[in-house]
Amino acid sequence: MRLPSPDGLDKEEVWESYIVAQTAQASLGLIPEHTIAFGVEVHGPIVVLWFYLTEIDESDESDIGDIVGELETLVGDNVRVGLSCEIKGTDQITANGRVKGVFLSRGTDWPRSDDPHRR
Repeated sequence: MRLPSPDGLDKEEVWESYIVAQTAQASLGLIPEHTIAFGVEVHGPIVVLWFYLTEIDESDESDIGDIVGELETLVGDNVRVGLSCEIKGTDQITANGRVKGVFLSRGTDWPRSDDPHRR
């Protein structure tokens, strides 16, 4: 079976949707306990997982590592997976138009209704 690639799909939106779906699959049962929001940014064959957490402990680090590993397995060797982790309060999360949301904790207002990136 040949894995999809950013060059093999007709439209950028299809590739982004594929990566978001694979990211969601990779994170099933593994979202770290202190995660406020989690998403993925797609730049062709380079994807970056974004984690916003209230704090990070060893268990969170282990879960994040497992998600990265699962995603790398799902998308194959032609995709490079990067990582960004930020420690923030629930009221400090702002939407970034490049990051596609995968998880948002309850009680978090992201994107805020006044946010220009809200869709």
